[in-house]
Amino acid sequence: MSKLKVSRVVSRPLAAPFVKWAGGKSSLTAEILKIVRLLPFKRYFEPFLGGGAVFFALQPREAVLSDSNPELINAYTRVKSNVEEVIDQLDLHAEQHSKAHYYAVRSNPPKDPVARAAWFLYLNRTCYNGLWRVNSKGVFNVPMGSYKNPRIVDPERLRRASKALKNAKIVCSDFESAITRLRPRPLFGDVVYFDPPYVPLSKTSQFTSYTKEDFTDSDQRRLALLVGMLSDKGVRVIVSNSETPLIRSLFPEHAFSTEVVQMSRAISSVGSGRGKVPELLIHN
Repeated sequence: MSKLKVSRVVSRPLAAPFVKWAGGKSSLTAEILKIVRLLPFKRYFEPFLGGGAVFFALQPREAVLSDSNPELINAYTRVKSNVEEVIDQLDLHAEQHSKAHYYAVRSNPPKDPVARAAWFLYLNRTCYNGLWRVNSKGVFNVPMGSYKNPRIVDPERLRRASKALKNAKIVCSDFESAITRLRPRPLFGDVVYFDPPYVPLSKTSQFTSYTKEDFTDSDQRRLALLVGMLSDKGVRVIVSNSETPLIRSLFPEHAFSTEVVQMSRAISSVGSGRGKVPELLIHN
């Protein structure tokens, strides 16, 4: 059997997430990269893309990036293919930024894909806590944040992200469909990183409404079955989630390696809920 080539290109310009994202993995990235780099791999899959911190840090030669949030995926697609146009649109928002402009923009999403990507990114940079939340009708409803000088447009960050995304396939899809129905599918030696909406530790920490459908315990179980199936096929799988009895039961220690890492809580409805909390990093 021929050896797999490591899918890391260190000469590429440093790229970083260009969206704020609840549960973003910037602070956990180093621990995840240690696991990924234990063995060579060919392709990288990330079915809960979010801010893409691990992807941007790794910059694999081949990647399949997916998420069920259509606004997020459109933003990635347009940054990949139309980055200068997105920058121009964001410049216009930056020039007009005010409370009145924010709420006018929030209530009038454009149809043009490039304008819509800039719409999404403008709201993402200026809304409360960078929180992307929609109601049961799929309508974005987060109030404006209290920022004195929000960084609405960062041209170089967007350009570096665009270069990093050039060889990535970007798909709007449920995590299971992205892995089992779309092509390419993960094969032996590929890496898949799952970062689902976390099981809430309490009622005040509950947040799963990135899209109009919540991510339920049933979805967590569906994910665990998929992880087990991939693992049986020799796919290298990494999962991050809350340290809860449910997640412990879904990924038993006899089948998976489990590490507890202390992470800062990024979003909570009360200030006392923003300290260090244990999270699980699970891999085969």
